[in-house]
Amino acid sequence: MHPTARGAANLAKGSIMRVPVQITGAVAGAVLLAGGCPEPAQAMPLSAGDKVVVEFGFDDDPYGFLGEVDLLRVSAAFSGFTLANVEFKVYDGATLLGEKSGPFQFGLHLFLIGPGSVFTFGPPVLLDDFSSIADGSIDGRIEITVLSGTTDLSAVIVEAGNATTGNTFGYADPAPRIFSTTVIPAGTAVPEPGALALLAGCLGMFGIAARRRRAA
Repeated sequence: MHPTARGAANLAKGSIMRVPVQITGAVAGAVLLAGGCPEPAQAMPLSAGDKVVVEFGFDDDPYGFLGEVDLLRVSAAFSGFTLANVEFKVYDGATLLGEKSGPFQFGLHLFLIGPGSVFTFGPPVLLDDFSSIADGSIDGRIEITVLSGTTDLSAVIVEAGNATTGNTFGYADPAPRIFSTTVIPAGTAVPEPGALALLAGCLGMFGIAARRRRAA
């Protein structure tokens, strides 16, 4: 299928991680935290110092509705009415691509754009080198840290595409995928990126063992 046609056929695609254990959308069946068994989505309570790390990437070279991808949107949704001070960072491997922080009550989003993009909403973070996102080779990682207060994290969303106007864009095909999600309690060191999926699996096995002990 022609790249433009593929983009048109996938305008509603993106990766959505609903915490604590349900992953929906383009990433069903990805690594889950509680033993790999989906449960109803619910908010995850987070306190000062807690961190959520999400690894993401592409299965193939993505194309947008109008051709080459020039935009990546990463969002986090919070539920409840508690105002928390949250730090939000997006990496490609060890390279920080963009960050945002502040007192967010219901959610936040961070747009990363490449040179020549017409997108202006946000405002976005302009990357001099957008190639790893455009060709799908990004080793993506999102870190969400609660600096003060408490909040309930209900979803993390990763989307890519190309801008059609200053505040609209068409979605890419394939959509970015969320590979693993790890909750790191306050005072715990952040694992190396390659160890996050293994840690998520270990947490799942720990949960299974705990349930078996309680059942016995």
